[in-house]
Amino acid sequence: MTIVHPESDTPPTPRRGAHHCGRCPARWSGSNIAHCAECHRTFTTVANFDRHRAGSKDRAFDQGECSDPSERGLVLNDRGQWAAPGREDEN
Repeated sequence: MTIVHPESDTPPTPRRGAHHCGRCPARWSGSNIAHCAECHRTFTTVANFDRHRAGSKDRAFDQGECSDPSERGLVLNDRGQWAAPGREDEN
């Protein structure tokens, strides 16, 4: 599995209360942010996280597989988090 990170190799400077992943350089803050411990992508909402875990477009919800967020209609915002189109700033 390939871990995809934002363009920068340098993680953002941690802020007070910021969260981080112990297995990748991702850092984030905000109570609604969700980070996937499997594929190491970060999402602006839990709903967006759930959307990427839905497996194949032809199957019902499958918690066991990550899918490409762009194939699920999500877009990468300027903070390297996957968001719904038009809602890139939410969190």
